[in-house]
Parts: sequence; C-alpha cells; structure tokens
Amino acid sequence: MPHPPTIPHEIEKSRKDVLDLTLRNPLLNFRPTKRRGVQVTDELSRELFALLVRNERVMYFLPARESKTPPANLEEALDPSEAHRSDAPPDPHHHIPRELLALLSEPLTPPDEPLAHQTDNKLQTALTLPQLNLCLRETFRQARLSIEEQGVNILYLALGILKWYESDTSTTERRAPLILIPVRLAQSSVRESFKLTWTRDEIEANLSLEAKLKQEFNVRLPEMPAEDDLDVEDYLTRVEKAVAKKGRWSVERNEVHLNFFSFSKLLIYKD
Repeated sequence: MPHPPTIPHEIEKSRKDVLDLTLRNPLLNFRPTKRRGVQVTDELSRELFALLVRNERVMYFLPARESKTPPANLEEALDPSEAHRSDAPPDPHHHIPRELLALLSEPLTPPDEPLAHQTDNKLQTALTLPQLNLCLRETFRQARLSIEEQGVNILYLALGILKWYESDTSTTERRAPLILIPVRLAQSSVRESFKLTWTRDEIEANLSLEAKLKQEFNVRLPEMPAEDDLDVEDYLTRVEKAVAKKGRWSVERNEVHLNFFSFSKLLIYKD
C-alpha cells in the first residue's frame, strides 16, 4: 500500500504548480508586439541600471528620427558650417561610403567606455515618433488598467535576454528576460513626453526561467543579489557561464525591453 504524501511533499508540489513553465509564459518565451511595449536600442544594461536604479533618474524616450545621423562628409563632421557655404569647394570624399565616413568622424572611445548617448537619460528606440507615441500610450493604458483592476504593477524594464532552445535539434529560438526592474510610466499632460521611473519595488530575477532550466536542463542559474549589491555585468557573466555547456544558447547583455511580465504568482511561490 503506497504511503500517503507528506506535508512537505504537498507544499513543494503546490509551489511548482504556481509557476507557469509552459511557453505561454513571456518570462520563458518573450515575443515583443507592435502595439505595446518598447524595445530600447543602442544602450548598455549596466548604464541603464546605474541611471534608473542607483541614481533614480527620470528617463525619457527618443524616437529614431531624432537620433544622430552620420555627417555627409568629413568637412561637415569637422565644421558643419563649411558644408553649407556657397563657396565651399566640392566634396573630395563623395566616393567614400557613408558608413566609413561616420566611423572616421567619430572620436576614438576606449572599448569599455560608454558613448555619450549611453549615459544620458534618453532611451533610444528604433520607432518613429508616431509609432513610439502609439506604443507608449497603449503601454501606459494597460499598465494603469492592471493596477486599477488587479492592484499589481506588471510593467518592467528587462535588462539582458537569454536565447535558448528546447532541445539540441530545435530550430526555434526562445527568449527570456534576465533582470527585471519594476517601473512606472507617467505623463504630466497629453502634450508632455512620457516619463519612466523605477517604482523602488524589488528588482526581480526570472524565477520561472530558473525553475525551467533546473528541472528540464539541469542548468542552475546564479542567484541574483539585491539591488544594493547587484553588479549587472558580473551577474550576466555568471549567467553566461551557467549556460556555457549549451552550445547554441547565448546571453544578449544589452538587449532591453519595456514590457509586461506578471509576477503575482511568483510572489506566492517565494512566500
């Protein structure tokens, strides 16, 4: 006659039932949509963490059309006024590819040093201004609706993405966020730009991903320290080491998304 299940066994079973380890969970299989959420481009995760969390800066979004464009030629890079003078000599570099001109005109920066636009409070995106406004308005609406109806904030800025596969033969790439900062999207008036701030709630590791990789792949992700002790680069390096034996898996350190991730059940799991 089989022994009845013990209380610790039943508690552990209930805890696992709380975690959604299916691919319906965006914490395991994140797929951006066009209407809500925003992908942040050409930024550094460590710098965003320092600005948003350490310094508690207010962040704004920059549409693609406001991003800097490379100079038309070297003279314009050195002195833009020269390019518009009517008596300026013909451009001797017109046959040089624009990409090369852009590289030549950029000041040399040490490899580990961030660029100027990666240390300010502007979040770069690849969206035009109308697209960006549409996405931010819908994101703001849904974030507010979640708080009003469920009493929980599910809007996060995700730093770093793990690219993983369900098997060695799978050709479908899955993506899972690694560091999740709870944020608030606000707008003073309809004419003002949207502002992004840290809510000062606990910064979350991806517990669903931790459980999934441990149970199904025998991969143990490192424990993420509290925000006061969190070194983003060190943590992401330790994640890379943890998944190194999975040949095709990789960590995109500076892939950043503003999007919705539900942690309500995970809080029950932790309790």
